[in-house]
Amino acid sequence: MGTLDLFSLTGKVAIVTGGSRGLGKEMAWALAEAGARVAISARRMQWLDSAREAFEAAGYECLAGQCDVSDERQVRVFVDQVLERFGRIDVLINNAGISWGAPSAEMPLERWRSVLEVNATGTFIMCQAVGRHMMARCPSPPGPLSHKGRGGVGAEGNREGRGGEAEPLLQPSAGGRGGEDGSCTGKIVNVSSIMGLRGLPPEVLSAAGYSASKGALVALTRALAVEWAQYGITVNALAPGFFPTRLSEGVIEQHEAALLERIPLRRFGSERDIRALAVFLASPASDYLTGQVIALDGGATAM
Repeated sequence: MGTLDLFSLTGKVAIVTGGSRGLGKEMAWALAEAGARVAISARRMQWLDSAREAFEAAGYECLAGQCDVSDERQVRVFVDQVLERFGRIDVLINNAGISWGAPSAEMPLERWRSVLEVNATGTFIMCQAVGRHMMARCPSPPGPLSHKGRGGVGAEGNREGRGGEAEPLLQPSAGGRGGEDGSCTGKIVNVSSIMGLRGLPPEVLSAAGYSASKGALVALTRALAVEWAQYGITVNALAPGFFPTRLSEGVIEQHEAALLERIPLRRFGSERDIRALAVFLASPASDYLTGQVIALDGGATAM
């Protein structure tokens, strides 16, 4: 396989939540350009149909479905629709998210909960639903952990065997990881944010619920990466800095100069930046990358 072939998504099926506009649509478009058939979701239908029509007009196969990712039933219905249409799911990009800005001392609890419910719980629900399908496709799934040895459990978490020798308390039974050639059976990309990695001055933005939800995605990404590696599933997080989107346009408009001072490259992110990284994380080019958080921020988190 040539180097450029590693970035091909020909024959793959990708879900992008929150894919009807903004960064989600940009990422979905990039995956389609790389050869994937795409399924996009959003809570509202008003942008879904126009997005699907744009994909189809460009010659890309696209399914668009209304789905609130925090609703387990809606997620199950949407994932079933994707499987019925395409027969498989290879890539999941969890991009759906909401925000609410307010000083922390004044943040309404219901707003805090709604942001966490969509951004963190919704991502977990999607990972569960799609992850089960990806696990089922693992050609040599790992066997259950088995107990070995007899006697009591030692101080180091081992079971004492005969003759006083310690044996591991749990040992994995035979089984492979992922495809027979070491390839991945699934790719999951959780869209976090640099706000999940660091704080912002309150004069620029106060959104503790959003920051907490995006920080939760960092921890979730690492936990699932370790747990699901045995199935050949990679799980990584993309943490964008400031990109001109519907969610950020107000902050950028009011604090453009202050924000740019905190970005070494002295510019905001562009559609080209997000598209390229999305393809990398969804393609075989990133098969040996898992549990990582990539800050796409022009160097902001390096300061």
